[in-house]
Amino acid sequence: MSWSTSQTKVYLGVVSRMTIAKSLRGAVVIVPGETDSEIEKFNSATEGGNIEQVPGDFVPLLRRYRVVFGAWPRLFPPISFNEHILHRIIYDRDPRLKVICDKVAVRKFVRDKVGSKYVLPLIGVYEHLDEIEWQKLPVRFVLKPSHASGSVRFIDQSRGLNRDELSRLTGQWLAHEYLGGLEWGYRGIPRRLLVEPFLQSADGRQALEIEIHTFYGKAALVQLILGAKFTPNRRHTWFDVTGRRVALNMGPKYRSADITLRRDIFHSAVKLAEVAAADFSSLRVDLLLTSDGLKIAELTPYTNTGFTNWTPRTHDELLGMLWKPDFDLSIIPNFTTQSV
Repeated sequence: MSWSTSQTKVYLGVVSRMTIAKSLRGAVVIVPGETDSEIEKFNSATEGGNIEQVPGDFVPLLRRYRVVFGAWPRLFPPISFNEHILHRIIYDRDPRLKVICDKVAVRKFVRDKVGSKYVLPLIGVYEHLDEIEWQKLPVRFVLKPSHASGSVRFIDQSRGLNRDELSRLTGQWLAHEYLGGLEWGYRGIPRRLLVEPFLQSADGRQALEIEIHTFYGKAALVQLILGAKFTPNRRHTWFDVTGRRVALNMGPKYRSADITLRRDIFHSAVKLAEVAAADFSSLRVDLLLTSDGLKIAELTPYTNTGFTNWTPRTHDELLGMLWKPDFDLSIIPNFTTQSV
């Protein structure tokens, strides 16, 4: 089976190397599952043709991409925002990814980078739910797995505690690698449960989430988010690093809202993110603005697994240029009421 784009011919399954060499001399060929030595021989057979490899376990990811977006991803080189994320998932094996994806190990990473005052507080780490001494926990707290992203349960013991339901939920968390090991940084991370304090803002409301997209250690985009995850109350506002509000949208799961941030806090958050993300080609630094100041909640290398629903779709291509060091942020459109 094969497919083509304007730059790439991709073969799935077993295909004769000589057949490909004769028909695609000089093209880019992706052969799932081939070893490096075989790729080297294949490269010689095509007289220097450009040959790349996609490991077979990532082929379902490419197929899913085609179903969602109606086209195969371009990976050599990646062009759009999502394609850059996919390329990292398939090829980037920076050992630091396994540190920042581990919600226990990342705390030392953050401490070493920016200092202990920015580390998210931690109440306890547990191998199983039955190790938790509930009576010693605060009334409100956060429960999450150490080896995943986005899985979280906010608990208020004053409203009752369904331990059977929590046992089923945490059992599911601990039973599997995150996304089946699709994202390399999460593969092999010890599976544990974390209890964190429920953090609030200085006025007692939900802590503001600040997600900062950095590229080669420089911040480019800032997203402010309020509202609980996976609820209709989730809403956001986008800015570029200069503080200009921009017209970006990640699809129907977020509603646009007029969320603001004091300018001095905005700049402090940006500087903090840039120090934390130094030496990474790209990294999303997720912060919380709490009553005790800014805290780094997560370092995210794989934004939405390469499936961000940028609306309109042309923004996916536009934001792919953020990986270029000379990208002009002013190209991103200004926010208007019509862009909601």
